[in-house]
Parts: sequence; structure tokens; C-alpha cells
Amino acid sequence: MRPITVRGTPLARGALPAVCVPLVGRTRAALLREATDAAALGPDLLEWRVDHYQAIVDIDAVVATARAIKAVAPALPFLFTRR
Repeated sequence: MRPITVRGTPLARGALPAVCVPLVGRTRAALLREATDAAALGPDLLEWRVDHYQAIVDIDAVVATARAIKAVAPALPFLFTRR
């Protein structure tokens, strides 16, 4: 079995599973707090569950918020999902 890699770095370390922290804040401010707190814990990646975001219908707000999340955790891979 081959590990999943992002930019040449495996997501999981050895036999351990990858740790993904979901971000589910309803506002940009809440999401940025979650991302900052989560990044400090050292997960393998962040996942923004955009379906919880109150401005989901505003594409410009979604893109700007995604960029802001990436800016507070630039070293972490970032998964964007809508369920």
C-alpha cells in the first residue's frame, strides 16, 4: 500500500493514520479561530466543511475565506468539502 502524499510529503507517519481536523465554523472569524487552534495541535491536514458556512452562496466570500484559512496554516494541506 502506498501512502497518500501532498507535495512529496506523506500525510501519515509510518503505520499511524493521518489526522484531519475539520473546520465547521459558521462565520469567517469562527473559522479562522478554529484553523489557528487546530494548526497549533499539529494535524496532518485541515478540512473546511463549507456546508456549515453561513455565506456559502457568496462565492467571493468563500474564496476569500479559503485563502484566509490557508494563510493562518500555510504548512498544512487543506481539504475543501461540501457534503
